[in-house]
Amino acid sequence: MLLLLCWLLHRQSSDKQWVEQTYVSGWFLPIQGLLGGFFSLFPFSLGDIFYGLLNLLFLGSLIIWVKKYKSQEGGQRKSLIIKFLYFNCCLGATIYLIFNILWGNNYNRASVATQLDLRVKPYSELTEIEIGHLNAILLQKVNANDSLLRRRGEVSLPAETIFQEAYESYDSLSVMYPAMKPLHRSLKPSLWAWLGNFSGFTGYYNPFTFEAQVNTDIPSFLQPYVACHEIAHQLGYAREMEANFVGYLAASRSPEPFFRYSVYLDLFLYANGMLYTKDSLSAGEFRSRLNDPVKMDLAEWSAFRKKHRNEVEPYVTRAYDLFLKRNNQPDGMGSYAMVTAFLLACLDKYGDI
Repeated sequence: MLLLLCWLLHRQSSDKQWVEQTYVSGWFLPIQGLLGGFFSLFPFSLGDIFYGLLNLLFLGSLIIWVKKYKSQEGGQRKSLIIKFLYFNCCLGATIYLIFNILWGNNYNRASVATQLDLRVKPYSELTEIEIGHLNAILLQKVNANDSLLRRRGEVSLPAETIFQEAYESYDSLSVMYPAMKPLHRSLKPSLWAWLGNFSGFTGYYNPFTFEAQVNTDIPSFLQPYVACHEIAHQLGYAREMEANFVGYLAASRSPEPFFRYSVYLDLFLYANGMLYTKDSLSAGEFRSRLNDPVKMDLAEWSAFRKKHRNEVEPYVTRAYDLFLKRNNQPDGMGSYAMVTAFLLACLDKYGDI
């Protein structure tokens, strides 16, 4: 029965009109407003606690099952294996249903480009000239906001201020785009930041508690854009390139130069990485023109990643890459960089980003 329900939901979610008109307005937004509002009342991440307890429960159950398996013989072992597989199949199907009912069907929504009337080229069709032009614009914005920060003498903000400013940025954005106004404020420091350091996560969204988590161990200049990206997931922009783009729309409108520096630096790295695949010399030239303090920030980020590099991270990355591909993002981890196509569409329509 559970598998049938999973199949029916999967089939229905392929209808983008149903997703937009029925799922988003009839399911996702009301549930998020109710449950998300409840979980936002807690200053700490209930979702992180839930994940921790779930993992302990799974580990304990696995240990008990292994001990029981070793104590049995022949047909009894076979029966245990069948029960184990049946239980986990039912559990997986239940999690799949809950995930998609609460949030997961947002992966099947129409693109934010449709909502904003943007003509986004396929990522593979972006030309070297276009990407080079984008590099030049982003380079100028990174250096300009870095200079503002240095003149001000305050080059970072505490996490609490970043979280507050992130939502204020979305409040400003919602004046132009009402659908981008958060229903509640539930952005929190991750309780598992140390684990995120070793698995490569800078932030993540919990689709079961509607909480957005930021890894506050990462260098502070990364945190504003990460915060805005995760809030975009709260709004139902599930695909990573679209969360990146909506996060950019919010962060770039912030009156706080630290936010603008954070978002434009991250976007510059995406655009510069794309240019590198086409013209490594040109990409290196753009990167060499970054202000010296910006280069120091990038060196700090590189040292942070090197410090936490380990043998497990590639497997975590691979698993997440497969998850993205299974959820309407065929480029997997490469989906994040596809925000460059949205930026160029914005540039074509408005003449600036």
